[in-house]
Amino acid sequence: MPTKFFDSELNILELLWKDGDLTAGQLAANLKERIGWSRNTTYTVINKLMDKGGIERYGNNFSCKALVTREEVQAFELTELIEKFFDGEDEDMLAAFFKKSPHLMVDPPASAEWPPNWLSDEVARLKDKLAEIKERWQL
Repeated sequence: MPTKFFDSELNILELLWKDGDLTAGQLAANLKERIGWSRNTTYTVINKLMDKGGIERYGNNFSCKALVTREEVQAFELTELIEKFFDGEDEDMLAAFFKKSPHLMVDPPASAEWPPNWLSDEVARLKDKLAEIKERWQL
């Protein structure tokens, strides 16, 4: 199960997810070019990731391999966000999301029940608001 990864650790994981296994030297060179890290900084973060179980290092050339997927980290971070800001209520997080991005509700996916029962009133209100905006701006 993933743990909390800091932005510095995610820099390394992103490279491994994108490019596959890389040597510690390749990671250091890439991160020096991209964000100006020294070799020592990269190796320190690699060691922290190994301690957390996020990557493993193997072989004579110190190749690094991600042990967690992007999807696992996203799921962990999303769960943490919902717990921290929405008291563990998925519905509250979704309501806040759609309140900020109502344009995403204009064309709901055909395969899903839409709108979800708990969000019906909010969807209706936002659709009315969108119609007003379109009419006002003659869109």
